Amino acid sequence: MLSIIHEKSSFLCTVALFFFSIPVLSQVSEEKIIISGKEIAERLTRLEEGQKALNKRIDDTNKRIDDLRAEMNKRFDDVNRGSGEDSMADGKGTSSKII
Repeated sequence: MLSIIHEKSSFLCTVALFFFSIPVLSQVSEEKIIISGKEIAERLTRLEEGQKALNKRIDDTNKRIDDLRAEMNKRFDDVNRGSGEDSMADGKGTSSKII
């Protein structure tokens, strides 16, 4: 009989400890969540700077692609001018120009 009472009391103590610790844990998490307006502004500024850097990289990449496409089209035109006269004579020649 005493062992049952002892088990129940230890269980109740464990449950009580758990429920009393919940408010303490919630206060700690609330403190972590609260950030100041200054921190928000600094983080937003860093995000905007990062976005500008990414946009510049995308623009640079697009320019490189456009330059490569123009160079490739020029080479196709040069090849077509050099050997295209013979293939166009029989009417089967096709244009290799990439748009």
